[in-house]
Amino acid sequence: MSGTPPRPGFYERFVIPAMGGGALLLLVITLAFLAWLMGSVLFGDFIDDLRGGGEPAPERMHEPVEERVNVSDYATDDYLPQVRLWSCDYSPTYNNDWHDDVLCSNGESQDRPYLRPGDSFVTEPELMAAALQYESQLNSIR
Repeated sequence: MSGTPPRPGFYERFVIPAMGGGALLLLVITLAFLAWLMGSVLFGDFIDDLRGGGEPAPERMHEPVEERVNVSDYATDDYLPQVRLWSCDYSPTYNNDWHDDVLCSNGESQDRPYLRPGDSFVTEPELMAAALQYESQLNSIR
């Protein structure tokens, strides 16, 4: 028994001799191509994600988000100087002199003007009309 070679199986007896050398190579290439194709279909999105390219899969796509940026969150005095306008408001001093009952401020500085000095008695509406003119002068570009 040791001198008898093993009996060849079905594949060795019929398939390989019938195919010849070129057909076997074609079979191997075809199987390799099918394996690559199946891998691309099954793992294509995963591989694209790893590479960082390609379009996202439709189930992972989302609607674009419109984002509004508030410039004042990022602005500093170095980049966008803030314009500080003057505002004049009624602010009585209770000193029996109606001419200085307006206080003007721009957030950094204050000014208490002496308005309508030629009038002996000033009403609040007259004083605020003069304060509006004074505020316009303070905010005018020179």
